[in-house]
Amino acid sequence: MHFDKEHTHDLERAVIYARVSSAAQVRRGHGLESQEMTCRQYAAFRGYDVVEVYRDDITGKTSDRPGMKALLAFLRSKRRSENFVVIIDDISRLARDIRAHMDLRDAIEAVGAELESPNMFFGQDSKSQYFERIQALNAEFHRKQNVEQVVSRMKARTLNGYYLFSPVLGYRFELVAGHGKMLVRDEPAASIVTEALEGFATGRFHRASDVGRFLQTFPNVPRDPHGDVRRQYVHDLLRRPLYAGLITVNKWKLYLHEGKHEPLISVQTYRKIQARLEENGYARPQHNINQDFPLRGFVNCASCERPMTAGWSKGRTAKYPYYLCQTKGCSEHRKSVRKEAIEGDFRALLVELTPAPELLAMARKMLSHLWDALHKRHASTTLEAKAKAASITQKSEALMQRLMNADDPKLVDIYEKQIMKLEGERRELLEKAKMPIPQNAGFEQIYRTACAFLSNPCKIWDSGILEHQKLLLKLVFPTRVAYAKNKGYRTAAIASPFRLLRSLAGSKGGLVEPDGIEPTTSCMPCKRSPN
Repeated sequence: MHFDKEHTHDLERAVIYARVSSAAQVRRGHGLESQEMTCRQYAAFRGYDVVEVYRDDITGKTSDRPGMKALLAFLRSKRRSENFVVIIDDISRLARDIRAHMDLRDAIEAVGAELESPNMFFGQDSKSQYFERIQALNAEFHRKQNVEQVVSRMKARTLNGYYLFSPVLGYRFELVAGHGKMLVRDEPAASIVTEALEGFATGRFHRASDVGRFLQTFPNVPRDPHGDVRRQYVHDLLRRPLYAGLITVNKWKLYLHEGKHEPLISVQTYRKIQARLEENGYARPQHNINQDFPLRGFVNCASCERPMTAGWSKGRTAKYPYYLCQTKGCSEHRKSVRKEAIEGDFRALLVELTPAPELLAMARKMLSHLWDALHKRHASTTLEAKAKAASITQKSEALMQRLMNADDPKLVDIYEKQIMKLEGERRELLEKAKMPIPQNAGFEQIYRTACAFLSNPCKIWDSGILEHQKLLLKLVFPTRVAYAKNKGYRTAAIASPFRLLRSLAGSKGGLVEPDGIEPTTSCMPCKRSPN
């Protein structure tokens, strides 16, 4: 430590300024105390009376700091009555950027104070100022070099598959043996996110706004000051590849890189979500869903083919639920249909679709044959997926080379989107190639689940749970159904499993070998007695 004994000074009062780069250094007890002690020793040696100590825990790149602002405000209040010395431990504590250094030097001089340090002399002659600027530039160089080294280490760890940024909903950081600090599942949030994402991918949640309403029911999902889940938050959640086990860092031109953390959804599910977002866009969450009318928006008016709405009509003594057509010019405009009539007829429609037990047994045999065929195709599918993934890798590398040489921002954006798309396709193919060969036990479990649905769709409808009822509508009917007042439902298109069972019911009872899973005819209802 160098104290210049030959340097005399008529100033007697001093303030100390200490700075570290982050709040984490303060919590660990690094830096501020030792800086203050060194400055107090220097002040004691020079005979200065230290009246204030100001501290900052912020980068030296900027001159806009709370502690420094307070120091300058204090000196401005004293400049007419007293002279002060500002003591710093080292030139790098004042700033680690040449512009910030010069701004602060000018500000300190403007309030009539002088800067001193036990480690260097701040003079007004040309030689001292030259040396000071060289030291300030040296401090900036070391700061930038440190940043580059940190970024380089971060890139290397990210390339090794570790996510390094703030954890998102469903994950938290934890020290894991052999890995260090890495993302792990954070329950129950992880399961909530999985349900939300898979629900959107499968159509359980028709729009992104439905996902927002689902998340709104859980207290641990972040909200805005009004207590709502933000629209942008839902959008970011649906777009985030991290949930599929992939890491994307745009500023490093790293796209859909395989991570070591446990994914919450498959890559295939992630790609389905992105495709649905591109198709449907984003809808603002609505908070006025009426659970009393599960068929609202699903049933069309038979006259105009527009969706019917629903609501409550006020009578003399009570309110009554109705469905009605609101299309102006329609012959059924404003003609209401009682809720129990339209929903009762719908339940009867579900009863007609319920297959007989012998048909389910026949369907099981057919599905078992298909399952066996799946075993045989698995090996060739795996090889094909690997070959396609290798081809996409070559295309992606060629685009990456173009991206590195591109100067036009529009071209950069185009290349980045193409690379993201190709990487998504490649990851999906690799995921498909890694899929295990289906086992018989898996078939039995899947069949039991499907059978429970096919054998009694009315049970789901009668549950009264709007979410389950909406899902039932999508699984059974690929399009809206039309309803005519006093006539009931028109013949409706039904989904593949029920069409297949109807086709089997129309056969002569033998086990047929269809060309595909889609039946070629549409026959009588499965579980109705012949008249």
